[in-house]
Amino acid sequence: MALIARISSKGQATIPKRARQALGLKPGDLHLTELEADGSLRLRQVAPSDLI
Repeated sequence: MALIARISSKGQATIPKRARQALGLKPGDLHLTELEADGSLRLRQVAPSDLI
C-alpha cells in the first residue's frame, strides 16, 4: 500500500486514514518510527507492554 502525506510547516506528517485503519491506530496510541539504512521509514504500533 503506497500512500502520500504532506509535511506541515511544523515538521508534522499526517498518517493517512487507510494506514491508521490497517495498523489499528487510534488517537493517543503510541507508534515507533524507524529509519532504515536505505532511507525508508518503518512505522509500527507500540503496545504499552513494550514500554516496560
